[in-house]
Amino acid sequence: MRVLTMRGQHLDMARLMAQNAHKIALGNASMNARGDIIDGGRVIKPREQIARDYHRGNPKAVRQVALRDISQEVFVSPAEAWETAKGHGKVKKRVITDKD
Repeated sequence: MRVLTMRGQHLDMARLMAQNAHKIALGNASMNARGDIIDGGRVIKPREQIARDYHRGNPKAVRQVALRDISQEVFVSPAEAWETAKGHGKVKKRVITDKD
């Protein structure tokens, strides 16, 4: 990925990131620039293992989405919800069809 600097020079960001991937990152994160957890300059846990552990142990990391027909779902319009909230009681539920 080559970018043009403000002074008009070309800079290859991908090459620059690859050259510095194993340098210690700034801050207190104990990581290198690549994302590996390090201790004393030695890689303890590579970034691939960190991502694997996160996705394996966290049920919200990857969402399962059901592909179903929502035309049979019951919806209440905002006006109908407002009438119910005002205390008029019953809500008329309507089914979304292709004509709507």
